[in-house]
Amino acid sequence: RREYYEIITRESSRLTHLINNILDFARIDAGRKRYTMVECDVAALVTETYEAYQLQLDHEKFEHQLIIGEDLPLIQCDRDAVAQALINLINNAMKYSDGDDRFLGIDVSAETRRGGHGVLISVSDRGIGIKPEDRNHLFTDFYRANDDLVRARRGAGLGLALVKHIVDAHHGIVDVESRLVKGSTFRIFLPQASATTLMENNDASYSDRRG
Repeated sequence: RREYYEIITRESSRLTHLINNILDFARIDAGRKRYTMVECDVAALVTETYEAYQLQLDHEKFEHQLIIGEDLPLIQCDRDAVAQALINLINNAMKYSDGDDRFLGIDVSAETRRGGHGVLISVSDRGIGIKPEDRNHLFTDFYRANDDLVRARRGAGLGLALVKHIVDAHHGIVDVESRLVKGSTFRIFLPQASATTLMENNDASYSDRRG
């Protein structure tokens, strides 16, 4: 009975996550998605999100760790949206991890990119990795690699696309490094926003519609 309960709980969580992704993606595509930018302690946000997954990570026999760097700047962000982007990356890492060497690592550090200061969030795994020819398409809407190991796992191809939409709305950068059968590291850079950027994002919906 406990096994059935765990299966039901896991599948309910998966479906809820998928539905939330689809609803958010629909809002973005229709130009109705709004981001409420506030001053955000990224370390606290990431820690809360990570702690929500600890029991599941332990249950699924993952080695896992969270590293928070020092002197992290406060940034302006939509807290719920950034948490959702991180959740998508965590779920992605867990989904594509096999065997006994399961690992999930999250690292948060101060970073400078494009001449601006901000925060870098990295999510690493030791999963199946990504083929070079697939990396340029990972953040495309509804894209799933044409690979048996990928196709064997459920998904709609929206998780990483939604991550990119969220990061773009924050004028940030998302990228990935990966080696086949060695694992992947996804990185999100969120810049410190100027007062002008903050006002623009609070006054208008963000949409990345393709006309």
